[in-house]
Amino acid sequence: MFPDTSPYVKYGQGDGTVNGVSLMGCDQWKNSKYKFDHTIIDEGGEHLAILANLKFIQYVMDIL
Repeated sequence: MFPDTSPYVKYGQGDGTVNGVSLMGCDQWKNSKYKFDHTIIDEGGEHLAILANLKFIQYVMDIL
């Protein structure tokens, strides 16, 4: 394990920027003071491209 060996990239599910395991970490905040209650997973979505996705924009508007 690093630093005794060279680091490596391990690909998994995600959008190329945020992996699925990190996204699941948001579920830990549901009972905190931050109340991060809205997690959506859109297969095939990319991290920045989602900002122009009409489905995502409508979802945010519905929450607001």
